[in-house]
Amino acid sequence: MTGVGGGEGVPFGDFLREVGHGIDTHTSRMREDILLLLSPYIGEQLRLMRESLRAEAERREQVLVDEKREIEASLSVAEENIQKQKKLVQALALSLGDAHKRLWWQRRFRDWLDWSLKKRQQRQLCRIMNKTGNVMRMYHFYAQWRLLAASRRQRKHALAEESRWSRREAELLAEAEALKEIAEEERRRSDGLEEKMKAAFVRGVCALNKEAVQVLRGTQNVEEEVGELRGVPPRLYDARTVRLPSTRTSHTPSTTARFEGPHIQKTTTATTAPAATATMTPLGPVCSQEGYSYQYTGVPQQASSQATCPVHHVCPPGPPCHVCYAPDTCAYNVRPSPHQPFVVSVDPSAVRSYGDTPASQRPPNIARRPGRTERPRASR
Repeated sequence: MTGVGGGEGVPFGDFLREVGHGIDTHTSRMREDILLLLSPYIGEQLRLMRESLRAEAERREQVLVDEKREIEASLSVAEENIQKQKKLVQALALSLGDAHKRLWWQRRFRDWLDWSLKKRQQRQLCRIMNKTGNVMRMYHFYAQWRLLAASRRQRKHALAEESRWSRREAELLAEAEALKEIAEEERRRSDGLEEKMKAAFVRGVCALNKEAVQVLRGTQNVEEEVGELRGVPPRLYDARTVRLPSTRTSHTPSTTARFEGPHIQKTTTATTAPAATATMTPLGPVCSQEGYSYQYTGVPQQASSQATCPVHHVCPPGPPCHVCYAPDTCAYNVRPSPHQPFVVSVDPSAVRSYGDTPASQRPPNIARRPGRTERPRASR
């Protein structure tokens, strides 16, 4: 066998034996030391126990001796009394004879009466005690029966209450689940309505921007057409009396002034409603958008119109012109400044829902699912 640590030295078995021998020596010494420490204590305890037992035995012996002496003294006194009574009785019996025999029997009779009275009293007391004991036992049994009945009744009531509360709890849980589903459905519906409202608002703003751009472009096109027709004495054209077709969707509020709209006709219909009180003069081509044809027309020329020159007469179809042939000096040829585009910029993240409720006033019973951004919802 190799030595300890893998090198040459003491064999492993010898090392273990030496360690075991050292442990045995240490253990035996420890046991001897413990025995040496315990032996005086145990001896002292045994000595104290012997002394206490000896003292107790002596005390008991003395008590028994005293009791024996008292009993012997009482016996001797009783024997002396009995002897004296016997002597007295014999003396009386001998001295009185038959004369005193009757008195003796009378005394015995009285003793018997007393004894019978005592026995009667004892029997009466026994009957009273038995009756009282029976009454107490009956009361005890009755109380036990009442307690048992009360416990059974209470247990039955507790079971009934538990079943009732369990049913009520089940009903409330089912109702809570139904309310949670309804609240979740309402939340999803509210979120959908919020998204739709935001999308509608953004679409409306985009429609406003588009309309403003179209108004600007229409004004520029009209100015270019009027500039091209400068060679011919044209009839005065006012851009303030012309309204381009609006691409604004329905139910979208507008912040611009409303003008009289152009004539709109469906592409699928072939008839149009002619103007009853005015003559419409075509000024531009017909544009088609979303299934409708839009024809840009001027304002009906009437005698009471403030945008018409007083010397202007109804002309045949063709380029409009002034009879005065003074388009540059005519007061009705004053053209306003070109329209500026009405552009509205909107940040969708800053759009607030209609009728939103602060977070401090929201009901706490509807919890939002994790992972979603908290948004103000309309209170219901």
